[in-house]
Amino acid sequence: MLIFNQKSTLFFIAFFGILLSMPSLFAYEDLPKSKKYMPGPNAKYVGSTSCRSCHENFYQLWSTSHHGKAMQKFDSSFIKKVLVKHDKPLEIEGNMYQVEYNDTEGFVVEKKPSGETIKYPMLHILGGKNICYFLTKLERGRLQVLPLSFDVNKNIWFDTAKSALRHFTEGDEDEALPWRHRAYTFNTSCYSCHISQLQTNFSLDRDTYETTWKEDGINCETCHGPCSEHIESMKSIKYEGEVKKEDLKLIVTSDFNYEENNSMCAPCHAKMSQISNTYLPGDPYFDHYDLRTLEDRDFYPDGRDLGENYTMTLWHMNPCYKKGKLDCIHCHTSSGRYRFSDPKVADNACLPCHEKIVADSPAHTFHKDGTKGDQCVQCHMPYSFFGNMGRSDHSFLSPSPKAHEKFGSSNACLMCHKEKDNSWTAKALTKWYGPETDKRQDEVVRKAELVSLARKGDWSKLDEMLAEITRADRDEVYANSLIRLCATQSSPKVYAAFRKVITDKSPLVRASAAAGLYYEPSPASQKVLLKAIEDPIRLVRIRAAYALSPYSVESFDKEVQSKVLKAFDEYITALMTRPDDPYGHYNLGNFHVAQGDQKKGLHAYQTAVKLDPENVMSLVNMALLQSRFGDNLGSEKSLKQALKVEPKNSVAHLNLGMLQAELKKMKEAEYHFRQAWKHDESNAQAAYNLGVMLARDNLSESITWCSRASKLRPDMPHYAYSLAYYLYQAGSHQAAQAELMTLIKRHPDYQAAYGLLASLRQNK
Repeated sequence: MLIFNQKSTLFFIAFFGILLSMPSLFAYEDLPKSKKYMPGPNAKYVGSTSCRSCHENFYQLWSTSHHGKAMQKFDSSFIKKVLVKHDKPLEIEGNMYQVEYNDTEGFVVEKKPSGETIKYPMLHILGGKNICYFLTKLERGRLQVLPLSFDVNKNIWFDTAKSALRHFTEGDEDEALPWRHRAYTFNTSCYSCHISQLQTNFSLDRDTYETTWKEDGINCETCHGPCSEHIESMKSIKYEGEVKKEDLKLIVTSDFNYEENNSMCAPCHAKMSQISNTYLPGDPYFDHYDLRTLEDRDFYPDGRDLGENYTMTLWHMNPCYKKGKLDCIHCHTSSGRYRFSDPKVADNACLPCHEKIVADSPAHTFHKDGTKGDQCVQCHMPYSFFGNMGRSDHSFLSPSPKAHEKFGSSNACLMCHKEKDNSWTAKALTKWYGPETDKRQDEVVRKAELVSLARKGDWSKLDEMLAEITRADRDEVYANSLIRLCATQSSPKVYAAFRKVITDKSPLVRASAAAGLYYEPSPASQKVLLKAIEDPIRLVRIRAAYALSPYSVESFDKEVQSKVLKAFDEYITALMTRPDDPYGHYNLGNFHVAQGDQKKGLHAYQTAVKLDPENVMSLVNMALLQSRFGDNLGSEKSLKQALKVEPKNSVAHLNLGMLQAELKKMKEAEYHFRQAWKHDESNAQAAYNLGVMLARDNLSESITWCSRASKLRPDMPHYAYSLAYYLYQAGSHQAAQAELMTLIKRHPDYQAAYGLLASLRQNK
């Protein structure tokens, strides 16, 4: 019999984000909160020009900054100041693209092999510090990043999508996305960090945007809130000397503590997902956003940037941040300018905490005074490039040649000393800093190896991974990454570890631990989750709500039901923060299915696929429900569409194999089961189904597949039972008896094992 196992075949992801903390040092929850002004219901955003008459100096600093110019109109001023002629067209996706412009306007010209020509107007510019990206308007109100971008440092035009290729060190190679992909649609991806007070005005029914915004760039009100009440208050007050804070009617950021300052910058400087539309500066970050950590392959396993990660995750690995003594405003002005860009005062960024080192830097850096290598940032914030964009490492971690050797992550020493090798770096560091540097690097490699193994699905060090999660001095980012990676493992000790850290001081860790208990509906897990849905931080509450979604509301006591319903409502609201996000609808489908409403689940998956026809997870889950509703043709079409997008998707192959088996197409079924195993050798269900399917014609191979399935999933008693049965059929009675004894020891309530054992002994 083929087993259609929901856990293995449905993709369930509680939109995991980015988060962390250091319980042995401090928690930002313990910091005194600022008394923040809360705008009234009639407060309005009025634009930065309204600030100019009273704050001319600040206005000039801000309006000319990279924040102020995060987005600009494409006009004659920009053309004259920045652009250079594009001489050589580039081939992208089989078409030729070239930039043409005159004194007032510009176009990206697409020439198809057929000779057809399309001109896309360049309407807006994103960025400008390193790269200028250009927007054009496509169908249904979509503002799309054009396929050609401009490098302002090198004065060259380049292929936008190709520049964003990740050079992964593990797994499949990355491929460039089509330039029309939704990832390059301004309305869905990059809008919130380039313009101010935007409304996407997305119509789900019509799949159309009517996007509006207050002004280009990031304006004053992004950090200070709506200013209409402030302006009216200042006009009405007659004062002498300093204005009382209560009369300002403005969010005053100078009162912010370390965490409030960091949270103010994080929404744009984090690889995150959004869980609310109500963020105001000073709010806790994790009340409104989630964060990606090292479970994401855009990070090297030791945490260094591989793709573009926007700073915050590495910032949470920063020893200075962990001690609660550093925020973004220490080194950067509110306009984003670096306070210590002058090489003569570069090391002052590390004062006052590292005064002794700064006073005699050559004794620490082993580079001559005044040279580039003598600056703290050269070793602790090495500058690297991705997608033609420069970024500095905000983890402040020391160079680790051992990590570079094992994982390929960046090594600051070799960025300057390009003629040297990793061995030279390792010897130099040991000579300068003694054996302690080797111990430090060994610890980095140890933790990174756990992340690397978990990413690969290698659980040979699962106990060590769980110990890393629960140790008192654990690193927040590593712990959170491992929680998310280990959540795929159905093991009592995994769930015990998650329950232990669900009260961690880090909202990120609490949230991920709560989400990880989704697959263990036990009284112990239910107890901690019911507490977690009342956590002070929204991210934790909605992750706990997700984990409780397999429970029927009626299964709780009446006094608890209202709390659960409230948590479910908050979770659904968070999912629909972005109604144009297919993954929100995908997760909504998961919620409805878990609650037993398969029709609503199917509708949510269909909506996700409508928004993104390449959403493989939704296609697979949709296919499963289509099959359950008797629409086998629709199910087959959905699965084949998923495999067209991802030919190596093991879960899609598994589901298509089971569907073909149900339709009695056994050869096709066997092919897809073998493909499922080929692309994921941890797919125990594919192995099991092959074992059952081949039992009639090839008992020996059947035993091999059942053995693989049983070893991979000892928690599935019927896998071990089938293995014992086929061993019995093959005449291997002793081996069959050994398997049954192990099965009974592991699952004493599995009655079928006793019956087969009795038959085996009787025949013997």
